[in-house]
Amino acid sequence: MAHPLRVRMLSLLVSGPLSATEVAAELDVAPPTASYHLKRLSDAGLAEPHSEATGARGRPSRRYRLTAGIETRLNRNDGGEVAFGSMVEDLLARHRALVAHRFEADAEVWMTPEALDRVEALARQLYAVVSQEAKRPRTPGTRSASITISVFELDRQA
Repeated sequence: MAHPLRVRMLSLLVSGPLSATEVAAELDVAPPTASYHLKRLSDAGLAEPHSEATGARGRPSRRYRLTAGIETRLNRNDGGEVAFGSMVEDLLARHRALVAHRFEADAEVWMTPEALDRVEALARQLYAVVSQEAKRPRTPGTRSASITISVFELDRQA
């Protein structure tokens, strides 16, 4: 999972099912490379084959989508530094492509467990809206955007 390309693929699949060819075109990699990494994501239970569509030259083209409930399974507790590092790398690359700053916030805070639960619930609601509104890459009338949502507890002593 920690491969930077896989992190980018997971972000792309939020918009809906895509084939290896579509992912390759969007990420500027060879289709066999995209296919390999999509298969690894599928093997890890993070993406799943969704449908067969007619691809180039009339051959079937398998599309992959995010596995339902993926946000609860991207647990960074086990081996998380590598996965998180890949995510940070991807965020830096996205930031270099920034054309219009909309909103950014970061906070390291102390709060009650109830308040933290409320923040987490709101973050999950926001992710649901993002997932619902995401369109396929380069859909006419859309804009490319980067949206990152992360809520986690820190190991700090009171």
